[in-house]
Amino acid sequence: MRSLKESIDGPGGSRYFLDAIQTECQREALVHEARARRNRWYAFFSKHYLNLFTLGLLVMGGYWFVCIQSQRLELLANNPEKFTSGETVTIENVIDGDELRISNEKGHSRIRLLGIKSFDQSARERLLSQYGKVAVDYLGDVALTKEATLHVSPKGVDDEGRLLGTLILNDSGDDLAQLMVSEGMTLVYVKYPFEKMDQYLVSQEEARVDQVGFWENRRVAARAQSLMNLWKQEQQ
Repeated sequence: MRSLKESIDGPGGSRYFLDAIQTECQREALVHEARARRNRWYAFFSKHYLNLFTLGLLVMGGYWFVCIQSQRLELLANNPEKFTSGETVTIENVIDGDELRISNEKGHSRIRLLGIKSFDQSARERLLSQYGKVAVDYLGDVALTKEATLHVSPKGVDDEGRLLGTLILNDSGDDLAQLMVSEGMTLVYVKYPFEKMDQYLVSQEEARVDQVGFWENRRVAARAQSLMNLWKQEQQ
């Protein structure tokens, strides 16, 4: 058996030994470099992690802002001049408990349903805002994506430039605004008299007597009645 010295000094021994040493040194150098690189990254993240986290939040916030603004601009698209009374429109979106977004082959417009006024879903009083949200959800359930016949009021548009009119659902024949009244989802807006106001008031009285929708809640019913009285005093 050859000794270590013979293995080193013999043919090829010194070369093998040197190659082994060189290989080991290279391996150690690679390990050291990888460890140093890892330490540098660790030191960088330790020093700047708050800045990186903040940057990430800003990027995400910017992305969501752009998305929300795009949706908002789409919802606000308003071209009432492209709509005529008697035509069929598609109900594309529910904006509020008495406001929708409709479309035809020419464009889009917001429409304020004539003769009703719903509780605001962003009202400061929690109870009222809850019923405002219920009205929005109900509109979505019964009307969203459906076709309806549009009847534009003689005024044409309201002070905000929205179409002012009535929508008759094609599948059921229901007047959407009157349906909302009869289900206790909204109030008849008597401040501005309109052609079908008496019919709407009959539907509202039936809902009140039967305690349908928000009429079943005494506090909300009392607020609704006070609003009705105020609107009658302001009637134009």
